[in-house]
Amino acid sequence: TSEVMQRLEHDMAMRLCFDWILPTKPRPHRVALVGGRPMPDPQNGQHGSSGYFQAAQALGISMVVYDEPGHWLEAGEYAHLREDFVAMDMTDLQELPQKLAQSVAGRKDKIDGIVTFSDMYVVATAQAADLLGLPTEPAQDMMRAHHKYQMREVVHEATIQAVTLDRADQLDDRALAETLQALQYPLVVKPCRGMKSKGVKKVTDDASMRAAVRLLSEDEENLVEHGILLETYVDGPEFDANFVLWEGQTLFLEVTDNFPCLADASSATLADNFAETVQISNTGLPPDEVDAICSSVSRSLA
Repeated sequence: TSEVMQRLEHDMAMRLCFDWILPTKPRPHRVALVGGRPMPDPQNGQHGSSGYFQAAQALGISMVVYDEPGHWLEAGEYAHLREDFVAMDMTDLQELPQKLAQSVAGRKDKIDGIVTFSDMYVVATAQAADLLGLPTEPAQDMMRAHHKYQMREVVHEATIQAVTLDRADQLDDRALAETLQALQYPLVVKPCRGMKSKGVKKVTDDASMRAAVRLLSEDEENLVEHGILLETYVDGPEFDANFVLWEGQTLFLEVTDNFPCLADASSATLADNFAETVQISNTGLPPDEVDAICSSVSRSLA
């Protein structure tokens, strides 16, 4: 239909309205990348982070990768994607910023910036950039963006109940008894800082909530290091919003529809999770709802 063609032309214009070929050759830069991400698997359509390196090379950016010994970028067929690989123990996130800063500062070649594409290392990378005097957003803001309870306080919704626990045994604390009794189910139990919906469970009563908190606290990956969040489960369609803000203006917005996951089902149990199933980009939402998302994003981050 004409409406579909108009939306297609609008989306094409949004993606193609810039110069694909730069008029002048960019100045070479060298960037330290913290965490090389998964290995590409082209047969299954999983290209890992190889695209980042190919784009960097096209722009004259040399990448120095920091990751665990034995990573796929250390040697072998993909070594050409980076300039150098520095093997480092990445497990202790508390000491990682200092280790990164010492290594980068000790190099003979100049490092122009430090970056990561892995949620796990975002805060540590920002802290290392602070130590090195390299460009970065404030580390405390990075932490807030990755801490779900802190973000819930920033983006406050009157209809959302939210309670945070430092540890599982606080459920038996008398001081919290009245607050816990006031919670309305269903709720979501999640680590305050998590990745890929690990440990996130939907619960329908007090018994299942306590069981979910116990499972989370017993997880071998120490997901509860930054606390546990209990908050209202919000039913309905889920979407991702990727956006670019500049001086309070939204320059670009891409909304992706997420299909329901196992835990969204009314019959979901603690065995079901919130892992993503199918995503469609760009969204099928009507334009006025996309405009509402854009306005909400701008208000929340202003």
